[in-house]
Amino acid sequence: MRVVREERFRTPLTVERSLGLWVDRIGFVRGDMDKPERYRLLGQFAALAVETGDGVLEIVGRPPVALNAGDVFLLFPNVPARYGPLKRWDTFWVVWNGPAAIMTIDLELLSVPPHGTP
Repeated sequence: MRVVREERFRTPLTVERSLGLWVDRIGFVRGDMDKPERYRLLGQFAALAVETGDGVLEIVGRPPVALNAGDVFLLFPNVPARYGPLKRWDTFWVVWNGPAAIMTIDLELLSVPPHGTP
């Protein structure tokens, strides 16, 4: 299994650090995109919404999940995952982090999916 670690993040502003929560990036992708061969370790939280099209999400140690228009999925920090369209899709995403985000796991508001060791 090939895993690539993403390490380029923006530096949070002082006010964001004092809140303990910040958005690193937001975006939209329209078009064809192949599912990557490598798994990614994002290092932050991400939510992706599939607006049109369909695809697949693979998280290490779990069966693949079919994605369709209207689906939203979460990526957790340091959980190897890869995803992409079957043919074509449009997706929106937001990537965030901070101590307040980590607390959602500590307080069991969100649970990290089990995964194997990359």
